[in-house]
This record gives sequence, C-alpha cells and structure tokens, in this order.
Amino acid sequence: MVKLDSVVVGGGLAGLVAAIRVAERGRRVCLVAEGQGMLPLFAGPLAVWGAGTGIDAMAAALSPGHPYRVLGAAALRAALAFFRDLTRRAGLPYVGDAEANGWVPTPLGRRYPCRLLPERMAPPQGPAVLVQLPGFLDGVARRVRAALTGAEPVVELEADRGSQVGTGWDSDRWARFLDTAPGARWILERLGDRLPPGDTLLLPAVLGVEGHEALGRALEAASGRQVREWMGWPPSPPGARLRRALVGEAARLGVDLRWGVRATLSGGPHGIEGVTVVPKPAEGTRGVELRAETVVLATGGLPGGGLVVERDGSLLDRTLGRGLAGAGSRLRLFGETPFAAAPAFAAGYPIDGRARPVDASGRPLYPNLFAAGRAVGGYDGDREASGGGVALVTAFVAGGEA
Repeated sequence: MVKLDSVVVGGGLAGLVAAIRVAERGRRVCLVAEGQGMLPLFAGPLAVWGAGTGIDAMAAALSPGHPYRVLGAAALRAALAFFRDLTRRAGLPYVGDAEANGWVPTPLGRRYPCRLLPERMAPPQGPAVLVQLPGFLDGVARRVRAALTGAEPVVELEADRGSQVGTGWDSDRWARFLDTAPGARWILERLGDRLPPGDTLLLPAVLGVEGHEALGRALEAASGRQVREWMGWPPSPPGARLRRALVGEAARLGVDLRWGVRATLSGGPHGIEGVTVVPKPAEGTRGVELRAETVVLATGGLPGGGLVVERDGSLLDRTLGRGLAGAGSRLRLFGETPFAAAPAFAAGYPIDGRARPVDASGRPLYPNLFAAGRAVGGYDGDREASGGGVALVTAFVAGGEA
C-alpha cells in the first residue's frame, strides 16, 4: 500500500493541470491514467466561450448548474491566469485575452474563436504569405486564405523528383519529419529569401513536437519574417506539444506519473478510502492500493471513456462504479435528429463550489472526492465552445482543494 496526500485519476488536460496545482501546494500526488486523454486530438487554441461576451456577463447568464456559474467568474479568471503562467514556465507560452475572443484561421477558411492560444498560432500581424506543403490536404492554404483578407499569396512547396516526402502524410507524419535534422533542412532550404513580400509566414501546425520552437526561430532567421501556424485537424501536433510540456512540468514538480493503468475507487462512510490501480494488459491481476486524503476524478466523461453507456441508455462511471441518470434510451441520449443537442455530451457529475461531485440534493457524494474536466456535467463543451475553459477552471479549483 502506498500512502499519498492526493491521487488524480486521468491524464488529459484537466488531470495534468489538477495534478500540477496539487503539487505546487507541496503535497504528494500521484497521477494515474489509462492513456493520454484527449490531448493528442487537441488542436491547440483554448475555447472558453463561443460568444464574445466578457466573463462576468457570461457567468451571470448561465443556468445555475453550469460549472462556470457554480465556480464563479473569479475562479475562471484565476484559472486562465494560472494556465498562462504554467505554459510560459513549461516553454510553450499561451497568449490571449480572458475577457474577449481572439481567433485562429482554420482549414475550412473560417475563424475559430478562442480566448487563449499558443503564441506560435497568434494571428499574423501585417501581410502574410501562406505555405502549401506537398501532398498535405491539397489546396488547404488557399482555403485558409479565406479567413484572412483573401488576397494573400500562396507558396506551394514541391518535393524533389522521386522523393516520397509528403506523399499521403497527415499532420502527425509531417511533424515527425520536421522534428528530424533532414526534415528541418528540407523546409529551411525551401523557405529562405526567395519568397513574395509579406511580414509573416503562415504554415500548417506541423513544425514538429519536440523541436517546434527551435525550428520556428530558424525559419524566422532564414526568411526574415515572423512565423505563425494555422489550426489543423487531429492528430494534432499542438496537442502533443501541450501534453509534452504539461507532463514535463508535472515531473519537475515531483508528481508520481503512472500511465497505462486502470483505477477503481473504493468508497466508505467517511469518503474515498482507496484507489486500486491495475496495469491495463494485466486485468485480473492483483492491483496496487493507493491511500490518499483526497482524490480528483478527471477521467474524461463519455468522450474520454470515463463514462460508458448501458443498454437502457443510463450511464456508468467505470472508475467509481456508480450510475448516472441517462436520457431513457440510447436514441435520446445521442439526439433524435442530426445536429440536435446530445445529452450524452453534457453528462457528468454536478458539482458544488469546491468542485466536489454532489447528489440530487446538493450533498457531496464523498467529502474528499473532487471532479474536473468532462467528469463534470451541466455543460456541452462542443456546442458552447467551452470545453477548454471548463477543463481549466474545474482542474484549478479541484487541484486547489485536493
């Protein structure tokens, strides 16, 4: 049996931020996770609220059970400031205005609203030159141009005759290539001083994962221009960069990171009494028992596999072994018509002002259990464009309490 101050279950954005927040308070914390969470699919920009309203007006207008309303505007502001400082320390600075939406161009030629985004994805200042990589989403640079002025020149890079560079490559394959010395040389040779006039080079978000910042600076030096990236499709190098930065910061703070394990919580009359972790490939073997004063549940809800749908349309929390109210049938759970609101994606635990899951009467399920991210209900992060903000504020509050 291992004794700790806190255990965080879940290794996505909310779990990592919560674990870092706990560790910064000088507490012994272990993070346990089956996988990497949703960060490998995360496109980079952090959506807080799709509408452009300020935080106070937004929180006041929401339903009483929405996490923003429950935790309050001040907590959301503090969480966003914490995240900006955290990413700066981790070498992947996020920039933006907590009170108003910025934007980033997308491959569909639209502007995606976000409050915080990686510095390398900040909108270009002044005239831009767009770069089309060989074999990468043919014509995507011209579609991205529609989100700007529509008149930006497009430079189409070509592979050498007989080369397989770019053939059938997605964002992840390009990033892995550009993380290598030959890949860096390949793009530097093609983006020197032989370019149309413009203040900014705008490329897809594929400039590597481990070496993206060094490559960006090298491109700026070679071209004499600012280098920016546009938002792409998953698998997402910006999501992989953020995960790498957060895991590195957690390790630096002494968080005990245990990946590839399944956790089960044991509740008693006085709270969560233990967390049993079992390696995923070794189901049926005896697990390791962790004892902690507090537990943070950040298992990702339905999208992350923390919740599963039963045959009758009810939902089961796999970690806590507890059922949640569903929608009465699978059909209603996922929406009866295309593009209708789907209750499944707003499913999760209601919380109190300390981010503790509560029952229908508002009483905490366990006094030492906290929830973060998609384990929390009462909001639809995709339809509201609020998923990133809810992940941060719930992780910030839970990590400050646990």
